[in-house]
This record gives sequence, structure tokens and C-alpha cells, in this order.
Amino acid sequence: MQPQTRNILTAVTIEVVTAILVFSFFHILFFGVQATLEIKAFLFPIFSGIACAYGSGWLIGNNLIIQNGYKVWHGVAIIFTILLIAVVAGTLSVNLTQQLDGIKNLSGLLSVILVFLIFGSLPTLAIGLWLGKCLKQMKK
Repeated sequence: MQPQTRNILTAVTIEVVTAILVFSFFHILFFGVQATLEIKAFLFPIFSGIACAYGSGWLIGNNLIIQNGYKVWHGVAIIFTILLIAVVAGTLSVNLTQQLDGIKNLSGLLSVILVFLIFGSLPTLAIGLWLGKCLKQMKK
């Protein structure tokens, strides 16, 4: 495995754990512990989003070419791209489950993406800065 792929997959792992913690915190805060424990309806969308995050991280990491080195903003752009791919995949997989209402139009998809960006942008930015520093230290 290439070093940039390993760094990206590590960042995705940190992102997934952070996202689950932030989601659990806010879900417990707004809906209570009992409703959070009964989250079975969201397992398929969550796992499909996680699988797409790891798949896109692996794909991006294996196709990056070290030419003049990386800058810190590259890490931020990579992790935000992976976040958007995972959120769109998870949101679209909601439509495949029969337990949830699903997303009926594009505005519903955009509102879900907006909520994820509002609550997940600070942890994602911090992870992206860390990833950018790791990628910047890599040489040809």
C-alpha cells in the first residue's frame, strides 16, 4: 500500500469514528438515549456510506501522483470530497430501504448534505489539515 493511501485511509477511519460520535451526541441530545439505541433503520445507509468513503479513499490514494509535493489544502480537499461522496452514497441508499421515507427530490438531498456539512465541517477540517500535513511531509 502506498504511503498516501495509508494516510488517506487513516484519515477516513478517524473521520468515520468522529462522525459516529458527533451523530450519537446530537441524536441523544435531541431524541434521547432510547431512540438512539433503536437505530436499526439507518444501518444500511451508514454502512454504505462508510464503504464508499473507504473505496473512494483507496481510489484517490492509489491515483495520486507525487510531483512537486502536496500542500496542506490538498488534504482538506481530499477529505471533504470523501465526506461528500459518503454522504451522497448514504443518502441515496436511504431510498433503497423500505423502513425510511427516503429522499423524494434534489432539495431533500441538498438539505441532508447541508446538515452534514454544518455539523461535520469542523471535525472534517481538522482531519483534513492533519492529512495535508502528513501528505506535505512525503517526498518524491
